[in-house]
This record gives sequence, structure tokens and C-alpha cells, in this order.
Amino acid sequence: MARALAGAPQQFEFWGLRANGEVFPKEVRLFPSTFRGQHVIISLARDTTESKRAEAELRLLREAIEQAVETVTGYSREEAVGKNTRLLNSGQQSAEFYRELWNTLHSGHTWHGSLVNRRKDGSFYSEEESISPVFDDQGRIANYVAVKRDVSARLHLED
Repeated sequence: MARALAGAPQQFEFWGLRANGEVFPKEVRLFPSTFRGQHVIISLARDTTESKRAEAELRLLREAIEQAVETVTGYSREEAVGKNTRLLNSGQQSAEFYRELWNTLHSGHTWHGSLVNRRKDGSFYSEEESISPVFDDQGRIANYVAVKRDVSARLHLED
């Protein structure tokens, strides 16, 4: 409170108590102001229950995806983040195959197909993939998202 009165806005997390006795997380912001010539503090509080729940769900989703990727490819998050997808290139597809894939994506369309990739240990695995561009607010491609399915076991059974 003293810092806010001294002119420095403050922000912190705190616990609130609902009328039914339930404790909930809230974000509190304190702003110095004046009212009728007196120095006062304006306090704004926001219930963060839903945002905390959403953050936890996103964290679980991220962890599940990272674990799945490591299980399939053998690469940990630390080894894969920021790396080019060529890290998985098996040499089983031609340069023309990759040109067509990237031409599809760069034109703003989704690519669907199958390919063979290479795990960290050098073994191969077969995937069915759907890769889509992700657009920013200006309509430019900002990233890509891929949904992949390891079909190695199914192909082995078919053989």
C-alpha cells in the first residue's frame, strides 16, 4: 500500500473469499490517485479462476504433445525446439516430394500425405500427416501445425 501511495502502481495475486466460503484466486492492482484532494488508492480485483484453469489445461496439453513426440521420434523437447524439421528426414522422399509439400503450405493450403521419417536412433517410421499453415492477424503465415499418426505397425501388419 505504501508503494502505491508513493506513486508506484502495484500488481499481485491474492486469494479472495466468495460469499459461500469458497476461496478463489484473484489478481489485484493498486493505482495511486486523488479524490477530493486526498491521496487514495484505487484497487481493481479480477477473479482469475478461469484463466488459471485454462493455463493448467494448456500446460497439460503441451506436456502430452511433448511426451508423444519424444515417444515417436526419440527427440526431447530441448533437442527439437527451434530445429528444422529436416532433423527427421529419412532420405526416403525425393526433393520434388518436399518441394510439392512446401509449395502447398506456402500457398496457404493444407498438405495431406504419408512419408517415412527417421528417429533419433536412426530407425525409420511411417506417418500419415496433415500439415496446415497458421496465419497471423495480417493474414501472413506465422507457423505451421501438424497432426501426425505413426502408421508403422499397421503397415508392418499389412506386409
